[in-house]
Amino acid sequence: MIKIRNITLVFALVILSGCNTLQSLTKSTHSENFEEFSIKFYTDSLFQLSRINFPLKGLYNIEVPETPKNPIGDSIITSWKKNDWNLLKNDYFKNNESKVVIENNTYLRKIKKSSKTVIIKTYIENSGFSVTEKFALKKDKWYLIYFSSLNY
Repeated sequence: MIKIRNITLVFALVILSGCNTLQSLTKSTHSENFEEFSIKFYTDSLFQLSRINFPLKGLYNIEVPETPKNPIGDSIITSWKKNDWNLLKNDYFKNNESKVVIENNTYLRKIKKSSKTVIIKTYIENSGFSVTEKFALKKDKWYLIYFSSLNY
């Protein structure tokens, strides 16, 4: 009787440990899908803010008065704070086009993907306008980790 109980106990432990191993494998290999994340990121403002850790690394320029020390009249800022942030939308590249014409300007878009990063660069050739978004997979969820918006 004791022998049967011990065998049953060992068998149950083997089954349970197998389930735990399968469950941990499923968790570690089930990363958030970038395309699904992207749709929600650009349409849900609260979700977007939850996937950005401020201050966010990046660059943007603001107009300032021209002075002898700054004849260009621009100032470059090197990070975004939450109160500086304008929500991102994807109104023009909804179907992942690589080229869109808006008000006679041709915007080009390049997307570079790897298993853990996605870099999206949007620009107008030879214009001084460019936007770079870098996303990274952290703990199986996508986050915006860098944003640059320059216009000279």
